Amino acid sequence: MTHIITDRPDNIREYLLSQLKKQLYYRTQKSLQEPSYFTNEDFETMFETYDLIKQGYIRFDCLIQALGLVGVRNPIEAIREDFPEISNDSRITRPKFVQVMMAEFTKWGFS
Repeated sequence: MTHIITDRPDNIREYLLSQLKKQLYYRTQKSLQEPSYFTNEDFETMFETYDLIKQGYIRFDCLIQALGLVGVRNPIEAIREDFPEISNDSRITRPKFVQVMMAEFTKWGFS
């Protein structure tokens, strides 16, 4: 529905059909991640929901959970590969959280 509001297609029925076909394609291509629709601001808001007591950082397991919520498959492997400086004991700050989320979210070309 978000795509309809932002893209404003002329033919909504054809647009929805193409979106459904795209979803089916990603479900049959196990090596690909299904696209979704997130921005930096969305990830900053997501960080705030994890940083309830306003410490300025979150734990590693919260980052892994957030990556899973946006559709990153095997988030621990993704972090180990793309951000080796982050460990299970790391404190992830807001800028690092947003950087990681955007990098992993757009890894397959989705933005």
